[in-house]
Amino acid sequence: MVLKLTLTSPHEAETQIEISLRQAFISLEPSLKPPFSLAIPNSDDYTHLNRAILHGVLAEPHLAKTHIKHLHGIVTDGYSTFINLLLDIVHTLYPKLLAPVKTQLLWVTEEMVHVSAIGFEPLLLTLLRQILGGDFSDGNLWLCSKMVTLFLENWECFLDEAPSVLCSALYVFLRVLHDHCSVNVEKLKTLRRLEIHFCVKVVREEFHLCLKIGRDFIRLLQDLVHVPEFQAIWKDLMVNPSSFNTPEFVGVSQFYHTRTSSKYALLRISPEMETQLRFLLTYVKFGNHKRHQLWFGRKFLNEPDKETVIVDMVKFICCAHHPPNEIIQSDIVPRWAVIGWLLKCCRKNHVENSVKLALFYDWLFFDGRVDNIMNIEPAMLLMVHCIPKYIDITNALLGFLLHLLDTYDVQHKDVIVKGVGSAFHSLASKGVIQSLDVLTSCPALSPLLRECLGRLLSDLKLGSSNGFLTGQF
Repeated sequence: MVLKLTLTSPHEAETQIEISLRQAFISLEPSLKPPFSLAIPNSDDYTHLNRAILHGVLAEPHLAKTHIKHLHGIVTDGYSTFINLLLDIVHTLYPKLLAPVKTQLLWVTEEMVHVSAIGFEPLLLTLLRQILGGDFSDGNLWLCSKMVTLFLENWECFLDEAPSVLCSALYVFLRVLHDHCSVNVEKLKTLRRLEIHFCVKVVREEFHLCLKIGRDFIRLLQDLVHVPEFQAIWKDLMVNPSSFNTPEFVGVSQFYHTRTSSKYALLRISPEMETQLRFLLTYVKFGNHKRHQLWFGRKFLNEPDKETVIVDMVKFICCAHHPPNEIIQSDIVPRWAVIGWLLKCCRKNHVENSVKLALFYDWLFFDGRVDNIMNIEPAMLLMVHCIPKYIDITNALLGFLLHLLDTYDVQHKDVIVKGVGSAFHSLASKGVIQSLDVLTSCPALSPLLRECLGRLLSDLKLGSSNGFLTGQF
């Protein structure tokens, strides 16, 4: 009997990839045992044999080493076909894979790293995307442990052949460490130590990789300043930048001026989440979106701890999903509306504040020459469209943004004031809103906020950066 790879409910149909792997295995099972044929297969037969071998590796752990030796003997394309099959499995089947199959998947992934298979970098990135924020299930923590161990045990290999993968891994583990450090449970202690060790190793030994991430590196690092190892890193960033032995690094403002690529935002949501969010923002009409949001919430936000993934979803919507004009001008549910709904899904104040910071982070350092206005558009449109019916949301968002001017990083206040002012002016000049008067002259808006915003915009013309929120709102 050929073992299944996935656990599916009775009403679910099998995926084509699982069917193709099983059929290949059944048809070639006699030839998957030594002695192996020395004949060179044609293209179609080669792909068929790769499918059979992969199914054997995943479904027959006791014969996995034999199957891998078979693969090594017949490979003619640098393992490209085999890697692409693995990619399909991780991308489409990972959440449904049986636990023993996942174990084999991680084992064969490391084998592909050892032989420097063509395409092993995308495979690792897709596995990193399966690590979910706010998920403390045994399966998710197991994947965290296996991945961080893989990176530590193959450190030199990654440095030599795929250093960019270490950038991605650092981004992922800095993010999930915030979740793992927020709860004090025994089963997380060993994993936390591994994750801290990996992140500190990258930062201290290969700091130039951190520079490639850009400003979001600072956002993630600040969430960990209560951890002693990161507290020391933060202190050196502020007062002793030379300690990182990276001559091109001159100070933290260098991060602020470097936009974080959208590929990092994509890393923090699973392929399944991405598919559902893109469907909602591409095909669902405004007015018909509530039932889709309800389903999405039940699927991905059904437990209290999982709400921290909202930070990642908002970052993805702002930075990695930029709809074309025909969608923007249609009646499809807009990005700002989905973000407004996600904000309402936040049950804890600290999570809501993290979501707001993610929403406004690119505002703080916005430079029209390097930054994309689509990254800051949703926050502006959310504030505007909440006037006047949901003015409390507008007041809360604008108040949060203006409060950041005085509190986020007082040593670089001039940079932040310039960034926020540039964001406002760019949104008006590019036609995202008709005029800033929609806020500065809005009678429903808090008088203090109107005054602070007006002072910000006028002070920028004079080159000043005084305090902005000196009262309560």
